[in-house]
Amino acid sequence: MQVLRTLSIFVFFLAVYATSVAQSSGNKPDDSKPDSVAILQEYVGTYNVKGNNDFSKAIVTLEGGKLYGHTDTQTQAMPLSPTKVPDVFSITSPDNSVDVTVTFLRNDTKKVSSIKIYYNGLETRGEKEK
Repeated sequence: MQVLRTLSIFVFFLAVYATSVAQSSGNKPDDSKPDSVAILQEYVGTYNVKGNNDFSKAIVTLEGGKLYGHTDTQTQAMPLSPTKVPDVFSITSPDNSVDVTVTFLRNDTKKVSSIKIYYNGLETRGEKEK
């Protein structure tokens, strides 16, 4: 009888230990990490571009957890692929004829306020509409 009681207590403490190890090893959601969709949402918006003859607006949308971008002269949005650099994305046309680098710029309060687009050897900037 004493052996059975000792074994039951051992199993109980083993279960408690296993639960605490599982929670501390990352199997539990980490509330301290920001949601990636919320981060991507910061980039969404319409950016007014000045001094560019090809387009006057750059539009960034979020669909299915991915960012897409197009201009007011395009009918189809293309996916923005994240790079290793924060706030920098790339776009490659389906036929690989155009490579675009999109950099989102932040203001003093760390909010996305403008965009820098590099394409075809040109750089253009746009302010985010409020």
